[in-house]
Amino acid sequence: MSHHQLIIHPLILRTVEVLDVEDVTPRMRRVRLGGEQLLAGSRDGAEAPAFAAPGFDDHVKLIFAESGPVSEVLPRQLENGIEWTDAPLRLTRDYTPRWVDASAGELALDFVMHGDGPAVAWAGSARPGDQLTFVGPKGSTVFPDGVSAVVMFGDETALPAIGRFLDERPTAAPAHIVVSLDDPRGRQDLNLGPRDTIHWLEGTGADGEKILAGVRARLDELAGEESLDLLLGETPFLWAAGEAKSLLPLRRWGSRELGLPKSRTNITGYWHLPKDEGRAGDAGAAPSLPASPVAWFALAAAVQTGALEPLTEAPVSTAGIAGAAGLEPGGLEALLHVLDQHGVVERRESAGRADWRLTELGRELMEDEHLREDFEPAAFAPIASLTRLPEALRGSGAGSAPGVGSNRAAGSASAETRPSAEPRPSAWTLHHGRTFARSAQENPELLEEVAEHAEALDYLQHAVFGSLDALGAERLAVTGPGAPGLHRLLEEREGAPAACRLAESPYDVPLEADGSIPVSVMWLHLLDDDAALAHLRALGVSGDRAVVIDSPRPDELSPSAAETALVSLAVTGRAHRTDQQLAELARAAGWDGVEIDRLGWGFVSCRLFRSPGAPTR
Repeated sequence: MSHHQLIIHPLILRTVEVLDVEDVTPRMRRVRLGGEQLLAGSRDGAEAPAFAAPGFDDHVKLIFAESGPVSEVLPRQLENGIEWTDAPLRLTRDYTPRWVDASAGELALDFVMHGDGPAVAWAGSARPGDQLTFVGPKGSTVFPDGVSAVVMFGDETALPAIGRFLDERPTAAPAHIVVSLDDPRGRQDLNLGPRDTIHWLEGTGADGEKILAGVRARLDELAGEESLDLLLGETPFLWAAGEAKSLLPLRRWGSRELGLPKSRTNITGYWHLPKDEGRAGDAGAAPSLPASPVAWFALAAAVQTGALEPLTEAPVSTAGIAGAAGLEPGGLEALLHVLDQHGVVERRESAGRADWRLTELGRELMEDEHLREDFEPAAFAPIASLTRLPEALRGSGAGSAPGVGSNRAAGSASAETRPSAEPRPSAWTLHHGRTFARSAQENPELLEEVAEHAEALDYLQHAVFGSLDALGAERLAVTGPGAPGLHRLLEEREGAPAACRLAESPYDVPLEADGSIPVSVMWLHLLDDDAALAHLRALGVSGDRAVVIDSPRPDELSPSAAETALVSLAVTGRAHRTDQQLAELARAAGWDGVEIDRLGWGFVSCRLFRSPGAPTR
């Protein structure tokens, strides 16, 4: 969940034209862009707001095609958002506007002219009249009030944001800026205030420890004989951007040494240092079979048992780790040797004593909670169920799960939506002995990842509000794993047309006589068709209208969309539902009217209607 106040913008696809090109330095090219699509107006029958990027570090997503016309890889524009379609030749890059002139309908983008990526290639040949298509920004971070000083670090890719910060001054506090350069020709003249300072750091590359040492040395120099606390004041703010891994020491320094809460830090990886040549996925690299999953399971075991925690402070022996984490030394030793082979830990012997220590990769894992989430129980359990996928695909009964491969003739409901007399159990059910829905009710931690995924609705709120407003409801009752997030959005909405109530349990369908319309959030896609049918029927017990907000398909922009779809199949026993299958399932549950709105990023809103007095099926 975000620790900063955000302004959310409708996601609009815009095509602009190059107005002129200027080389700010031998390393940086500025492209000025403009066009009618930056202004408010009607396009394709829908009203589009003017382009807005009020945050100094906002970013837009530029869209390119690896080959062929860009028009063939563009996302689909929806009324209140976009849908990333399947486009294997699509390439995207994020860039921060250097400045925005809303009244003139213009903005400028700065490109570091280094490397051979699609954005650099485009900027290198850009001429007046050329076109560029982008999406965003999806949101703007509001700079907090009451900041006593700002510490800023960035490499060349962060200069547009740093320059815009100095031009627009979201705070009157002094800014102490350190910029890492690979080439001294990258220095720029920036609009420094009377209390601002800047230091150009050279020779660090993307070495995080060297960067941290440079930042600390500069602040110590500025503090002189005074303390760092006196220089920065009581409420400093730390902002940093650049190569993702290189920022980890700065993040650790800000939280541990400066004691900054997350609300007063904003550290963003703008790019990733390429891995070794010949890595999987490189263009031209020969395809290879997947590696053994043993290392992944070993790392998950280490994260979940706390085996790596003792190593965050100093090297520790096997016995020391076992004692601190409460583990059996023999089994732990076998685990550590696997992690050693894969570069997470390393064994060092000195004076007859053998200790384990974290490698750079291991330290990165322990310092980044988002990396660790991939190995914690909520993410681990669905992947562990894949061990039973062969049996699930073969089927353990004569029947076939609805929508997975039934060849039965369709009656009033198609074979894809009618519950099977002998449903095929999912890989999850075979592995855990119960359905995912039942497992989640017994272990709510399994839904934490679902609730976190539902936070994406914050960025789709304009589309969500539009879909709910179409009901004309006075009262809503929200339920499901994503209900708390939606309830918060509705409560914070200014001038909300409908009151909103949160169900006591994420599994309960609110049954109220006050006319509240039930809204199910992020639950249906976790249910097999039998359970989904029962849930949809329950939504209609107390009224003739309901809404289902769900994510029945993965976001096609995600590089792991195919893997996400397979894990979903393992969990529920069926492939992702299409819009048609959702509608048929709803009709089989007794809803004779179904309206589906695409919200974007794989999310949909299904408004369900039934003729007054019609019985549920």
